[in-house]
Amino acid sequence: MYFRQWFSDFFDECYEDYKQYCSSGSIKKEKTLKRIEVMESSLAEYFELNDATQNEQDVPLSEENFPPAEPDRTDDGTSLADADPLYCT
Repeated sequence: MYFRQWFSDFFDECYEDYKQYCSSGSIKKEKTLKRIEVMESSLAEYFELNDATQNEQDVPLSEENFPPAEPDRTDDGTSLADADPLYCT
């Protein structure tokens, strides 16, 4: 719901800025990055995001915060590491 409202507002308010990077050659890296920049700026403004709150929320977790990974299992429940490679399809 919120994304849809932002999207509607974006095209009402920012489409002219965005559109200038949509002409011929719009797949060029520079134009693509500028379109992303316009959209990113609009999203940050609409959802009132700033560097302070983003930095607090986007801190990567260390590996010790994650539980140990479960080994992948075959259909019969055996570990893929224990499965016979000749019978794996």
